[in-house]
Amino acid sequence: MKNNVLVLKANPINERSWKPITISTQLHASIKEIANETKMPISKIACLMLDFACEHVVIEKQSKFKR
Repeated sequence: MKNNVLVLKANPINERSWKPITISTQLHASIKEIANETKMPISKIACLMLDFACEHVVIEKQSKFKR
């Protein structure tokens, strides 16, 4: 018997808490292209990409005094 799975994803975006962010025109064009291709709102694509980036970023501490 085949297992059928229904995946439901909640919308993690609280639309009442939108904040502006400034990005380069090239980055905006890239995100807009993805939004057009996926037929999803550009704001949703940008939020998903930023969420992914924030979850996967690695911050390396540098010493104050480089030699």
